[in-house]
Amino acid sequence: MELKSHIKAFFAMAASMLMLAFTNSCTFDDTELQNSIDDLTARIEALEYFQEQVQGDIASLQEIIAKLQSSVTVNNVVETENGYTINFSDGTSVTISNGKDGMTPPSITVVEEGGTYYWAYENADGTTEFIRDGDGNKIPVTGEAPQVRINEETGNWEISTDGGQTWEDTEVKAEGSDGDSFFKNVYSENGILYLVLSDGTTIQVPMTASLAFDFGTEEAILYFEAGESKTLDYTMSGQESVTITKPDGWRASIEAEGLVITAPVAENTFAETEGVISVILISANGQSFMAEQKVAVGEEEEVELPDYDPLVGDYYYSDGTWSTELDASKTAIGVVIWTGDPAQDDPILKADHPECTHGLVLSSKEFSGTWQENCGAYGQTIDAWRATNLPEYESLMYWVEYYVTNGPIDKMLGYQHTKAIKAFNEDPANSEWPVNIVSGIPAFNKDVPAPKTSSGWFLPSIKQMSCLNSGNLSSINNVFSSIPEGNAMNAYGYYLTSTEYVDIMPNGVTLFQTMFFNDGSSNKNFGNSYRYMLAF
Repeated sequence: MELKSHIKAFFAMAASMLMLAFTNSCTFDDTELQNSIDDLTARIEALEYFQEQVQGDIASLQEIIAKLQSSVTVNNVVETENGYTINFSDGTSVTISNGKDGMTPPSITVVEEGGTYYWAYENADGTTEFIRDGDGNKIPVTGEAPQVRINEETGNWEISTDGGQTWEDTEVKAEGSDGDSFFKNVYSENGILYLVLSDGTTIQVPMTASLAFDFGTEEAILYFEAGESKTLDYTMSGQESVTITKPDGWRASIEAEGLVITAPVAENTFAETEGVISVILISANGQSFMAEQKVAVGEEEEVELPDYDPLVGDYYYSDGTWSTELDASKTAIGVVIWTGDPAQDDPILKADHPECTHGLVLSSKEFSGTWQENCGAYGQTIDAWRATNLPEYESLMYWVEYYVTNGPIDKMLGYQHTKAIKAFNEDPANSEWPVNIVSGIPAFNKDVPAPKTSSGWFLPSIKQMSCLNSGNLSSINNVFSSIPEGNAMNAYGYYLTSTEYVDIMPNGVTLFQTMFFNDGSSNKNFGNSYRYMLAF
């Protein structure tokens, strides 16, 4: 007998009462009775819907376990109105509910034993038993899933393991408080998706790692002597397969000690003396990623610096030189916006690049994008991570230190801030919420290599961006516009910096405003303009 039989019996009784009332009174008010009928109808429909929902969650759990045992990973989890959709690396997905119907699910769970998950349920006294088939055998989760129903007389959940022929009472009522769910919690942390069942059992499914490869060098061109081998301390993630291509006569392979690249010997006259090493990664779901490193046999030419100190508005070239008039024989990559010691506030910059004493260059190329697209999910400041992991670095925050110590707002700390943010991005725990604006620096450096005599590209702090002022922006823009493929700055623009902003923490970042030549603020996931900078 199904749940709807309750409605039929109730309707029959209600009809009898109505007829009796009609024979005794012509003014009978049936409002209360009708409300009772509507309430019972809604209640039974809700129970039937919840029963179907729980059966669906059992099927989803079965599929999740199958994915786990097949080494399929989770690409992402999307929260929906009624639960979560889990998207897997093989292109499939499952949906689970969030328990907003305010009822208690049956205490079905899974138990792992010897690498195999089996169906089980939690008794009313808190003990756990395996669900067994008619022969008394434990039932693997990848086998037949148990069926569930709500007994209409007792209100208890019942389980069947024989396709609905027989049913066992779990002594668990189907009614409970708001928020009860077959899945008690769903969250990701450190590259793992955690699925917590109603009894507290936790299932861990690996998240799909982002495809990434870094050669471990910031050299635009890696120079070799003939026959020389170099071992690079590379980093790589997310790959199922790796393919390496190389110029003729070169060797490149991933060994235990690192990525080993060997130049051709001098006697090999057919070998290429320069070219590109490419590493191609393929993920389990078919996505691909390619990283490239230029290599050459020979020595990098020494560059003679100009015999005069740079001036604000000078062109800055890819070889590390500068000039007041554009030299068409060289590649201009930026404009000098400030002269002086760029490491005056930054001991880390001074230690890394003691030769950089001339000033600051702003890139001639402009971009737009977000600072940290997934800042809401992260829910903290980058500076909080820095304080724990890099306490020797200065704060990235604006207002707190400004009020207390008159700090980062008046300091040139973009290089140091960028190093801290790079370290944040490299921490596997932060793989889901990288600082996008800094993640783009390696690709930019491949496209526009920073000279060896410079600091390399970094994201400027608010102090470094404020070196631009109303007196020099117009002339600097003229220089930007004269550089091939260069972009003039927006005179009414808002430019992202490496300085966080506490007033809208943890999602705030400080902006430089060219309209008033002062600071402002924005959410990290809002799109704004930005440029990279280097010290030289």
